[in-house]
Amino acid sequence: MYAHVNSSKFTGCVTELPGYVDLDLLMTTPFVGEKWIVEGILAEDRLTALVGEAKIGKSLLALEIAVAVSLGKPVLGRPTRKTKVLYIDMENNIETDVKSRLLEFGYKPGNFENLIYLWYPILEPFDTAAGGAQLAQIVKAHDIKLVIIDTVSRVVNGDENSNDTWNAFYRLFELPMKQARVAVLRIDHVGKDHSKGARGASAKSGDVDLVIRMTADRTGRIFLRRDAARMHGGFEHLALKRETTPTLHHKVTENTRGLSAELHAQQLADLLDSTGTPRGLTNDETRAALGALGERCAKKVSEIVTKMRKEEPSISPRSKSETFDEGSDPSNDAGSTWGWWSPTASGISPNVFRPRQKCWK
Repeated sequence: MYAHVNSSKFTGCVTELPGYVDLDLLMTTPFVGEKWIVEGILAEDRLTALVGEAKIGKSLLALEIAVAVSLGKPVLGRPTRKTKVLYIDMENNIETDVKSRLLEFGYKPGNFENLIYLWYPILEPFDTAAGGAQLAQIVKAHDIKLVIIDTVSRVVNGDENSNDTWNAFYRLFELPMKQARVAVLRIDHVGKDHSKGARGASAKSGDVDLVIRMTADRTGRIFLRRDAARMHGGFEHLALKRETTPTLHHKVTENTRGLSAELHAQQLADLLDSTGTPRGLTNDETRAALGALGERCAKKVSEIVTKMRKEEPSISPRSKSETFDEGSDPSNDAGSTWGWWSPTASGISPNVFRPRQKCWK
């Protein structure tokens, strides 16, 4: 039905044209929809971007998905299709990050037959013809069906803010993957303006089939949101919680095609806090502030957000890497470098602190 011909010599036969599709034959075949690798999340020959702030846990989630798919095990409460996975890691420490996480997941030697893990590989940039050809050769030789790139900005040579870079990346790497029916999951960071999604040029996100936005709130809950898609079916929102019993995993606590008003409101309230938006706003001011961040919501949801941010104590957001023990006062710690934030300056009791939480990449 499909013909991907790389030839400069074409005859008069239409079936020999590159990329030719017999539409008559196509229309007589049963419609099967997306061919899922992770049901509702990752599909065959689709390009997916997992986007979020640094240290939020994107690599941890991607690794959990990679091993689960390679073993055909469910992940995020969804079935997977067992297939070979290529993980290209340009981000993590192989001992303290990768090995420790695999142990926490409960895996042992012998569990990784279908997972090829490349750690800081010396490869040509993927936005070059040589780099695209290298990856195509690896994928074909090992029958790879899912490629995970962590993170995508580290595998290109061109300027991240140039559309030329990402147009070349698509043409030389991603397009051949789609033609080979290979799924690609690429990890990326958000830019300074969170409302604009992944950092870099517009073409960077324009070529993907699905953008999954990963966020977290102050209680440790994690949210995956279908931010943009050209795919049919699949999830809309997932709320997750990291659990360590019996082994480390992400447990789905809410799985909906649309968030409940309360859950959606909590996400939006946390977003406003994380961007330094003042509290005590009216509902109209709250809606305007959300609109400036690229967020839209029902009036009922904005009313809940407004109420939440009037009732909750005003605690300035802090870096995820700044953690401390419950009941301690960081302002009294020797060598403390908090500077811009202190319990006294915020007008709250020094005993009102959250428990220590582990930071994930």
